[in-house]
Amino acid sequence: TDIWGDADQSRYVWRSLAGDGSIVARVSSVSGAISDWAKVGVMVKSSTTAGSPYAMVAVTPTNGTVAQANFSQSAAAGSFTLPDAWLRLDRQGATVTTAVSGDGVTWTTVATASVPEGAATVGLFVTSHDWANPVTATFDDVTVVEGPG
Repeated sequence: TDIWGDADQSRYVWRSLAGDGSIVARVSSVSGAISDWAKVGVMVKSSTTAGSPYAMVAVTPTNGTVAQANFSQSAAAGSFTLPDAWLRLDRQGATVTTAVSGDGVTWTTVATASVPEGAATVGLFVTSHDWANPVTATFDDVTVVEGPG
């Protein structure tokens, strides 16, 4: 239903990340009976256990792009236009930097957050914010890089 406050419910396709690394993805479509706070994006999470520390950057239907971390930190990142909503996370040590782009070339930093160092997961997520109305998203040009960026 959401990733915020006391909620940690989403569809999350992930892979392991041993330490530093990055993920870049383009959100090319979002469909369904969409809540204002449905979120589609990229995330690094210290583990797949509910409540684990995380950082993400996402597109929302009416609230633009947003970076969030650890269920209580949020930063607005402005508007976007599908199919060119590019999202990026860079992790170095415990610091995760989020960024957005309209072309995948020129990036604007949104926020930084702290996620504990060490092994983590990194991937793509979708949360509808309304369990009765699922959301479908299409991602492409997904790249995950391990190690310093």
